[in-house]
Order: sequence, then structure tokens, then C-alpha cells
Amino acid sequence: MSKTRKSIKHPKAQTTTKTIGDRVIELTKALQVIRDSLNLIRQGKTYQIIPLCGQLRALLTDKSQLKKNKPLLVDLAILLQKKLSVFAMSDTAESALPPDI
Repeated sequence: MSKTRKSIKHPKAQTTTKTIGDRVIELTKALQVIRDSLNLIRQGKTYQIIPLCGQLRALLTDKSQLKKNKPLLVDLAILLQKKLSVFAMSDTAESALPPDI
């Protein structure tokens, strides 16, 4: 009895243009994931750093040449003509992190 494999044909993904409202909803959900991940990390569940990093990447740096993606937060700021400010901690290599992180 011979087994033959049938190839499954997947339909090609269609690109759609999302409205600003759709993008704002995506931003809200991403910020909720970030908030929840931070809370769980503070509770000792350090594996939550993975979804946290993924959300931050999507909001701030995600660029794909093939899909022509733009970072969500940056793209929305441009569309809504809002200025973004970035704050960062100083180098922590020589000092201890604050206890509340």
C-alpha cells in the first residue's frame, strides 16, 4: 500500500489598506500587551520579555521591504502629525537598576 502526498494549495494573502481607526485599535492592543507583560515581569515571570520585545519592535522599528511595513507608532504619529519623544535610561552598566523595575 503506497501513500501519496497531496499538495495543499494555499490561497495567496491579499493586502488590504487599513484605516486609521484600525491602526489605532492595533496600537491600543499592543499597548495593552506591553502593560500586561511589564506587570507579569514584575511578578517574576521573566519569559514575558519575549512578547514585550515583539510589541516594542512592531511599534518602533518593524520594517519589511517585501511588505513595505512601517513601525505602527511611528506611522500613526506621521499620519496624525504628532511629535514623538523618546526617553531612555542612562547607561546601567556601572550602577544598579532601580528596584521598582
